[in-house]
Amino acid sequence: MYYRIENFMSILCGFPSPDAEVRLKEISRKLNSIRVQINLEHQKVFPKERSRLLSLYQYKRRFVDISPQGYFSFSKLATSLIDFSFVRSLVASSYSREGGVCFDPASFFVLHLSRYIDEFKTEKSFISLLHDKDKGRCYRTYAGISS
Repeated sequence: MYYRIENFMSILCGFPSPDAEVRLKEISRKLNSIRVQINLEHQKVFPKERSRLLSLYQYKRRFVDISPQGYFSFSKLATSLIDFSFVRSLVASSYSREGGVCFDPASFFVLHLSRYIDEFKTEKSFISLLHDKDKGRCYRTYAGISS
């Protein structure tokens, strides 16, 4: 789902922004301070070794394309501004060092968040898109799924 940048700023800030780039930088700074606070509060180490993860989410700042008409993907914006690696710490007590391989919980969270934000009606339709080589690439990349 794509949103107009003016609508997003108006919803987030309560009024239309004359300079969307400046507002996005402000939002990014606020989100970064929240991320630091979350990381300080949740420091439990995830017990699985990285070699036993089927996916590995890693936060990376990415550019988000905004069309000439002002449209952009909110799920791409969210995954570009917010580091979701704290999810591992939140669920660490539910995992064990033993056992088989698993998907990175942060990857799983990013996929479910994207499905929700982009308003997929069914999980099946979202999974079908994930399996599509080209159409699902963005979601897989942002979630840390390599194949």
